Order: sequence, then C-alpha cells, then structure tokens
Amino acid sequence: MGTTHEQFNVGGMSCSFCAESIKKAYSRTDGVEDVDVSLAHEEVLVEYDDDLLSEVEVKDTLRD
Repeated sequence: MGTTHEQFNVGGMSCSFCAESIKKAYSRTDGVEDVDVSLAHEEVLVEYDDDLLSEVEVKDTLRD
C-alpha cells in the first residue's frame, strides 16, 4: 500500500515531557517514518508504512 498519515488529538498534554514521551514511543515503533507532536494544539501527526503497521497499532502506541 504505502505511507499513511494519521492525526490524533491528545488531550491533557501539559508539558514538553509529554510531547517528548510520545515522540520517543513512536521512534521505537517499526514502520513509523515520522512523527510530529504539537503541544500547543494537543495533536500528534504520525506518518507510517501501512504495510508494517495498522491504524489500530498506531493508536495503541499512543494509548500505551
């Protein structure tokens, strides 16, 4: 299939540590190509290879 972009709203992010924790979690996930965390907008944009990851797995990484 290819590369997919997903945007998630993340309520409750209150500091840069929260944003960095999310970024680190995704950086350790095989198939994630890029992640951008906006603390100000409480959003996460994830670019991933949908041959390696499903949308559910991407969401699970955020929940964990």
